Amino acid sequence: MATYYDGANIIKVPKEAIPRCPKCDRRLETIWSKNQWKPIRGSRDIFMCPHCEVFLGYGFIG
Repeated sequence: MATYYDGANIIKVPKEAIPRCPKCDRRLETIWSKNQWKPIRGSRDIFMCPHCEVFLGYGFIG
């Protein structure tokens, strides 16, 4: 199912697509997750490339 946003057609990523690290350009078949803080429910994690250890993002896993 496609979603439209300001004239752009947004579609779901195919299952076989593997993202690349924006720094080292290697395929991210695995992404490291490091717990930074654990509240009562869930945790706040940072995500890193396992090849070059660049910071990829920050998120809540709950």
